Amino acid sequence: MNRISKFFPYKITKKKPPIFIGGEGRSGTTLMRAMLNNHPKIFCGPETHFFTDKDFISFYNSLQTKYTGRISEYNENVHDEVNEMYSGIINNFFTKHANKYNKERWADKTPYNVKSIDFLLDVFDGDIKFIHMIRDGRDVAASIISMPWGPKTIEEAAHSWSSIIKNTRKHVGKDYYLEIKYEDLVLKQDVILREICDFIDERFVASMLEFYNSENLGGTKESSFSQIKQPLYDKAIARWEKDLTSSQVKKFLAIAGEELDLLGYYVK
Repeated sequence: MNRISKFFPYKITKKKPPIFIGGEGRSGTTLMRAMLNNHPKIFCGPETHFFTDKDFISFYNSLQTKYTGRISEYNENVHDEVNEMYSGIINNFFTKHANKYNKERWADKTPYNVKSIDFLLDVFDGDIKFIHMIRDGRDVAASIISMPWGPKTIEEAAHSWSSIIKNTRKHVGKDYYLEIKYEDLVLKQDVILREICDFIDERFVASMLEFYNSENLGGTKESSFSQIKQPLYDKAIARWEKDLTSSQVKKFLAIAGEELDLLGYYVK
């Protein structure tokens, strides 16, 4: 191994675009991660929070501003040069870990990646695949307000969920963006996974349905880890009907009822 390959042992090549998974917390992003990670060609490890971290993003911005003069001496197109540098760092990190499992492609799941789609499109020059996991906002609220992180009241949960739906409408219909409802994935898993595989340009494999048997699930610190250690179940669908009070439901609908209706969720 020569000096250069010693320090950069993972060859970065132009292959299929990276896959990003995001959505409001408690919307099935961990389930999607586990399913993709059990595909023989895809590595999707624990949450990194890279693309939701202000410091990680400010580093990118700093390269484009503080070092503009220096970089322009190599390439007058500073933006493209910075994108190549920055995406190279990211690719090198994920590729190294994908190689450990003999995987050819990497994916990153962090729920609030959904708030950074524009940033990801910029860094990767639009060459990404983004899977947005969506769940009935009332079920999300019923689950998320019990967590030690995230919104603490029904009003906060409604505003958080609806803002994500509103802010992603501009991506609907784009070839890099796919919305998947948690309920559809649970009830029609074979059909939906085939749709996802078509979207990311991979062959569907039955092992994706047996994610819970994987010895390399990773993400033991994630709040949904216990759920992905067992086969899919549908008991979490419409949990809001028993877990939320009528007052809480009314408050949620007053804030996010329009978005529920837009997505086809039945609003009583």
